[in-house]
Amino acid sequence: MAGEKPAPISLHLEAGAAIEHPDPREHEFLVAPTTAAGFNTFAPGLRVTASWCVDDMRFAFDSSFVTPEIAAELRALAALVKKFPKHPLSVFAHADPVGNDDYNKDLSGRRAKAIYALLTRDVALWDELFDHPLGNDDWRKNTLPIMARTVAKPPQPRKGSGGDDPLAPGPDPEIQDTGDPGAGCPLHTQTRLPTGPDDDLEKDSQDTAAPEPKPDPEERAKKGAHDKLTRHQIFRDYMDRLCGPDLELKKDDFLGKGADSGHKADFQGCGEFNPVLLFTRDEVKEFSRPENKSERDEQNAPNRRVLIFMFHENTKIDLARWPCPRIKEGVGGCKKRFFSDGEKRRTSTAARREYPDKRDTFACRFYDRLASESPCEFLPLPLRVRLYDTRGRFIPNAAWKLELSGQETREGVTSPLGFLMVRRAPGLSEGTIQWGPSVEEEEDPVLAFQDAIFVDLEGDPATQAQRRLVNLGFGGGLTLKQSVSAFQSVYADEFGLVATGILDPQTQLAIHKVHDTMADKLREKA
Repeated sequence: MAGEKPAPISLHLEAGAAIEHPDPREHEFLVAPTTAAGFNTFAPGLRVTASWCVDDMRFAFDSSFVTPEIAAELRALAALVKKFPKHPLSVFAHADPVGNDDYNKDLSGRRAKAIYALLTRDVALWDELFDHPLGNDDWRKNTLPIMARTVAKPPQPRKGSGGDDPLAPGPDPEIQDTGDPGAGCPLHTQTRLPTGPDDDLEKDSQDTAAPEPKPDPEERAKKGAHDKLTRHQIFRDYMDRLCGPDLELKKDDFLGKGADSGHKADFQGCGEFNPVLLFTRDEVKEFSRPENKSERDEQNAPNRRVLIFMFHENTKIDLARWPCPRIKEGVGGCKKRFFSDGEKRRTSTAARREYPDKRDTFACRFYDRLASESPCEFLPLPLRVRLYDTRGRFIPNAAWKLELSGQETREGVTSPLGFLMVRRAPGLSEGTIQWGPSVEEEEDPVLAFQDAIFVDLEGDPATQAQRRLVNLGFGGGLTLKQSVSAFQSVYADEFGLVATGILDPQTQLAIHKVHDTMADKLREKA
């Protein structure tokens, strides 16, 4: 209908989200008459109109290198930028609360820098990351082969039917379908036939000869490791592949306008100061044991995230008054912006705490003011699913395919501990998951197993318990009593359970803890 506003953008993706914010409430003023000659002024604060977030799974672990799978989330960002073309952006990156403040601020700042450079095609910033490793964040190790192999492959067509859906496909930019079986060849549309007696067939043959083959990706990567021009071209090609033709920003599109040499207000690393999840004191103690490091890193994943805030149209700031320090300036500037109880806010207590529940885990009051307006920081934490074989052993690097109602089919490989993350979103309740044994990089996955999966865990206690038990592998057509009894048998020693099949409060608590926090640590690795 003419005059109707377009539907607000709200995209919940496998590893992030892109969400338009609701219209802000009107400001209320109390006024009174006066005989004075003065007047009042009102200066509204920063107003966030949309936000975009991407999870840790789109980065190499303990690294700022952006993996190829982020292309889906970047298409969603392109939709926001298209709808709000004059709304300046700023990038905020976060680490998990493990390690020291300085390292985590540096690492999160490098991730923010990597995203900013990707969006602006600033290959020099990526070269800085490449030339100056930070701990395990070393771009010289295997990043160039990944980039070279990615750009050497034909672009993957997107699933969907086109139209206005930002995640739906457009025509492949490299191959046009003419209905001819030979049209897959890039030269197909360039072939011409002789036009007369003077036509030089030999010349025609030369005109349509195949172009020089592209360099082998591995050889190109090896050359790029030593040759800066080659490396910069690999960077640029990779950036173009991930962002696609619809997402290339200028530095003027960011809040700081690129005016500061340290990119103040364009991007910043918040380190570990604003966690969305805090473990209990007992869990922190348990996770401090070296053998539990992998499990701790898995559960800490929600804290490792990057957000982009889009501010109200034509927002301008005074860089000298921007509160966030540059990424190389250490943590002192951050701590000046803490709440008076900032250290207490980011300290573990007897119970687990999540930001969406009580909004008491962010130490920085400036970031909290921005985040309190962002639906991205109030999304349910991703659901962790662990995949097992028929002997009850979890499968590292297992291939999987997930089908949720109303969503695209998702495919991937689990972590070395057998986990995959499912981001929960409105309207998602259940689906089907298929998976198989561990796969090597070049293997075709064999999906030998299948089961139901529940994303919506709400309902009465019995429903909640049954859904969690199915996700933990205690389903397979069993009745609730049978599933409860099987769970009680496995976790008898851990929780002092007896295999009665009765869903008593002690068993309910144990099911909830295993599903949501323990990650089923008792089962042995395959």
